[in-house]
Amino acid sequence: MVGRGGVSAVGPATTVLDLRDYRLPFFNEPASPMATGGIFTEPEAEAWRRRIGEFDAFIATVAEYNHGNDSGPQERFRQRAS
Repeated sequence: MVGRGGVSAVGPATTVLDLRDYRLPFFNEPASPMATGGIFTEPEAEAWRRRIGEFDAFIATVAEYNHGNDSGPQERFRQRAS
C-alpha cells in the first residue's frame, strides 16, 4: 500500500547505491559543472550524476577517518552538488 509522497505502509522506498559500482575519477573536468549545466565530460561521472539525480534525497553511510569522512565519498558528492 502506498500512501502520500510515495511512502508505503512499511516505510519509504529505498535503494542502495554502492560507490564501488561506479568507477568515478577524482574531479577531472575542464570546467565546473555549474558552467556546463551540470553535464560531465567523464562518462562515469555523468552516469553517477544521472543515477543519483533520480532520487529525492539520500543518506550516505561512510567510514570515518581521523574525525572526518574519507575523501573518496566526499569528492563524489561534491561532484554531484556542483
